[in-house]
Amino acid sequence: MSLMTPKLTKSLDADTILGENASINLQTLPRSAQPAGSSGLPDDKHEKNKWTTNAVAASIEKLKEKNVKMESDIAVFKAEANMLQKQLDQLRNIREKMAFKDARRNAKLEKVLDFMVRMPFYFYFYLLIY
Repeated sequence: MSLMTPKLTKSLDADTILGENASINLQTLPRSAQPAGSSGLPDDKHEKNKWTTNAVAASIEKLKEKNVKMESDIAVFKAEANMLQKQLDQLRNIREKMAFKDARRNAKLEKVLDFMVRMPFYFYFYLLIY
């Protein structure tokens, strides 16, 4: 047995696996090409990423719909605010007209009351004169 050649007794050590014989190194073994559209992730992770992508897309669509609804609500609120502003302007105009009419009525009433207060004096002077 001592006549064995060194070629036959070569031992497997770390250098053989990791360095000298690269075909045994698992990191350097050739890999098959990935199909088009594949992420290279395992199926469960790929499905999880696909699910989260779909969930994000769905939430984006919901937010877009909500945004459209809010924009239409804003348009309605602006129209209503415009209408209320016009009504407020009309009410202010009516108030000013009523204040003017009240002032005229008060002035006329004041003249009548003034005449009625002075009338007894006029009557008294009338009686004194005649």
